[in-house]
Amino acid sequence: MVLFIKDNTPATQADLELFFEDPQADRRTWQSFAQSEKGHGRLERRHITTSPDRNRLSAAGLGRGGTGLSRGPANAQSKRSRASK
Repeated sequence: MVLFIKDNTPATQADLELFFEDPQADRRTWQSFAQSEKGHGRLERRHITTSPDRNRLSAAGLGRGGTGLSRGPANAQSKRSRASK
């Protein structure tokens, strides 16, 4: 299951951002992938980071309101940026 958290769920989005920005997080099991693509007059960059550590999110109360994040197999953070020429 993939669940995208967007700006219309600010509390859940903030919890995920804190999770991935935690300087004390054990990142040994995390995986990342980055891709850059040029075309149509712009440069697009995509970066995704995944973590199998869902217990910390459950403990922090993430998943309130029925989002189901605490039951998923992994957590992921995806970032995309576009720059026009």
